[in-house]
Amino acid sequence: MSTAETPSSLPANDSGFLSGLIPDSDRGRFLRAAVLLFLALSSVGYFLLLGELFAEFQARHNWPVARGEVVSCEEKTGEGVSRRRTVYWMECEVRFDVPADQCQTGITAADPWDRYPCYGIVRSPSTTSWGVTNGWTNPQFLSTPKRILHNPHGPDVKLADESAWLAYRLPNILTMSAWMIVCILFLAMIQWRIQVIDKSNTRE
Repeated sequence: MSTAETPSSLPANDSGFLSGLIPDSDRGRFLRAAVLLFLALSSVGYFLLLGELFAEFQARHNWPVARGEVVSCEEKTGEGVSRRRTVYWMECEVRFDVPADQCQTGITAADPWDRYPCYGIVRSPSTTSWGVTNGWTNPQFLSTPKRILHNPHGPDVKLADESAWLAYRLPNILTMSAWMIVCILFLAMIQWRIQVIDKSNTRE
């Protein structure tokens, strides 16, 4: 007497989280497609982060540096990329020692003989936590002379001595890298589970 196909053709010890999550190959293929979609979307974000890291590296190794100081700082708020969370950052006005006729920021001192005739705006890395200013509101930070990186062909300026951990957005890159690794490992487990089920079905 013949019997209908059932998952009983799988090994007797076929149990556990993965077996419950993927009881048959159809479920496995659905999950594989979903993880591949997540990987594709995550890859776009990951490459954008790497592009920002490369641009930051280029700026910090090619832009000229001038002596300067912080004039004032203000905490700003705005919507994140997903528009579901508010992001915060510090915006500081700085002035630095670049001749007024060579200043690319568009803002210069009224007195051309001012010690620091060129003005610009420096922005800190954004965060989703209110009050986390990465030391930018510390009185010592505000009063200490600064080295200012300035784009010789545009208005952008940066703090030369900013921590690489913050300047290169390493926390975001590490978080995204961990997410990508988890997705790849989960995809490998799904693929292995599909192969186990398919081999069991061919032996029936």
